[in-house]
Amino acid sequence: MFPVIEEFQRSGLTRQDFAEEHAIPVSVLDYWRRRYDDENGFGEAGFVQIVSAREATGREAPRGPHVEIIFRDGMTLRYVGAVDPSFLLNIVERAL
Repeated sequence: MFPVIEEFQRSGLTRQDFAEEHAIPVSVLDYWRRRYDDENGFGEAGFVQIVSAREATGREAPRGPHVEIIFRDGMTLRYVGAVDPSFLLNIVERAL
């Protein structure tokens, strides 16, 4: 099931959309995401891996300044244009 979790992480889809697309309950997806995180040391607080848009989604990122944050629960926040770093820090700290 871990390859499916890795596919979900790359997909950019919400948990609900990914689960529907793969005909699995969201609860099953969440269970295996927790198992994946536990086995890979992601369940602990700490640093997160940062990857390029191409590596994460297989697509090029839009031109110009932008930020995309994908949280563990599948929620994605996209900001287009200049973003104040302290604003991003506040969002990430609240999510941890």
